[in-house]
Amino acid sequence: MQTRLVLILALVTSCVAGARLCAQTALAVRGAFVYNVLNFVEWPATVLPPGNTPLRVVVVAPGPQPQFEAALAGRSIKGHPLVVETVHDPERIDDAHVVFITADAVSLLRPVLRRIDGRAILTLTEQSLDTPVDTIVALGIKDAKLAFSVNLDLADDVGLQIAPNLLKLAKNVKTSRGKR
Repeated sequence: MQTRLVLILALVTSCVAGARLCAQTALAVRGAFVYNVLNFVEWPATVLPPGNTPLRVVVVAPGPQPQFEAALAGRSIKGHPLVVETVHDPERIDDAHVVFITADAVSLLRPVLRRIDGRAILTLTEQSLDTPVDTIVALGIKDAKLAFSVNLDLADDVGLQIAPNLLKLAKNVKTSRGKR
């Protein structure tokens, strides 16, 4: 699983085809990245009961994200089938387990975070990794490579468990548990 995540990160940073094809490939790779991250997260049983309860992934973006959605289509996480929806309105994220905010929708970050405050929802965004991470996982470019940061304090606050194997791959981990 770690090797696959590293390969996905490498693919995004080495995209050299035409701009449109590269953008489509980047969206698909972001979807694959999110899928791989989901394998390292545990939700409280009260939020995602054992069994085949669907795991709802909401992509906040200004328009459709078919390549991102295709990367998750037909997949499941620990027996939970993924249901993916792209929205532009933060009002439509209420029953999500995962919210991914694209770089094009970063202006909606604050309304989204207010809407889901305190709930066990995995939040991911595309942003500069040089700025404070307001979501649980931030995906960005660092030293000309795709990288990600994890805010473990935010995950702890909402009851999500992040596996140590994911934390080992993160460029930065924010935590008050001890120095990382």
